[in-house]
Amino acid sequence: MHALSDGRRRQILIALRTDEEVRPFSGDGDEGDGAIQLHHVHLPLLEKNDLVVWNRETGTVNRGDDFEAVESILTALDAQRDVLPDDDLPEEGQIC
Repeated sequence: MHALSDGRRRQILIALRTDEEVRPFSGDGDEGDGAIQLHHVHLPLLEKNDLVVWNRETGTVNRGDDFEAVESILTALDAQRDVLPDDDLPEEGQIC
């Protein structure tokens, strides 16, 4: 549940429900606070819990071995999209 407690981590995981691979970094060389937190906090935590496999060379993220453990929770969150605060779930097609 700790892995799902942050909106950015939820965005990545929700994107992986439909996409085989996601690119959570903007790709424009942005080294802002968001990219730093992704690199040092969010992605390592998701990877440590085997929810994602993060390829640091390509900047891509794929489903980890334990992704299925959170998939039903993500489905339930997505079904309640209309009653959750705006920043809790990404817009369709949005990653981070």
